[in-house]
Amino acid sequence: MNGPATLAQLRQSVQASVRKVQKTFTNPRDDWESISLVQTPRGVEIFPIPNEWFRDAASKDLLGEALRRGMVLHGVFRYAFLMNAHAIAVEPEQLDEVMGPVAREEKRIEQMEGAYEQLTLTVGDPETEEIWVARIERDQRMIRTLGPWEDMLAYEGATFTGRFVGLNEYLRR
Repeated sequence: MNGPATLAQLRQSVQASVRKVQKTFTNPRDDWESISLVQTPRGVEIFPIPNEWFRDAASKDLLGEALRRGMVLHGVFRYAFLMNAHAIAVEPEQLDEVMGPVAREEKRIEQMEGAYEQLTLTVGDPETEEIWVARIERDQRMIRTLGPWEDMLAYEGATFTGRFVGLNEYLRR
């Protein structure tokens, strides 16, 4: 079999690669590219995901569906999905109030006070899906730097839903 032998090895390999890419940054415009990495019986394939796929809700819905269908069609048994995203901390009781304008596409998260940039790495196989995030900061030259990776499912009671969560359900088909 070509590629990492375990989900943990796949995650660690992608996380290490992200750090290597960061070392090449010399300009404030330098950034990570969203990718989908899939492991099939034929080996490992990496697909860059153009920013246009994240333009609006309809584009993101299409991307989520394309990922799910592609996994079934190509016999994927392990994957990593890396995306650069904006996030904001929201108390559960304020979720509808804060995120309503985003859901209605009246406002983007990055336009909101307190928003931050992060890399989100989702890795999965038929039994497990993990979600890891690392905040992106800027150094004194405004070059992007990556903070430590955090396992989001390690937090008590943490649950996640969305277009790019639960992809591993499609590996069982």
